[in-house]
Amino acid sequence: MTMKYICAIDIGSSKIAACLGCFRGKELTGVWWDSTAAIGIKQGQWHDIQGLTACLSRLLKNLSDESSIELQRSIALILERTAKYENDKIKKRVISLLKIRCEMSQDPIICGTLHKLSES
Repeated sequence: MTMKYICAIDIGSSKIAACLGCFRGKELTGVWWDSTAAIGIKQGQWHDIQGLTACLSRLLKNLSDESSIELQRSIALILERTAKYENDKIKKRVISLLKIRCEMSQDPIICGTLHKLSES
């Protein structure tokens, strides 16, 4: 039976949280979550992109270090979809993160996601 993942990311003024769930059919088989203090966000607006990307990097590292390759793939695909619509600074940071994950994992999905985003 196929495993499916669902992810939620909440970016608030005081913290950034992520939750990932793994389903086999209709059964929830795993849940991972983490949060970190938000930096760079004031009154719902991004003010310090470097602070925000550092927070997202820390959150991604925590989730990916503790998770399976399938979960890392899901995170990479979510980052690709998100960065596609963002400005160049955010896109460059996401590409930098995906490059590290690609080099460490040598996973074809993560590396493919990196290449798609790099070309867009």
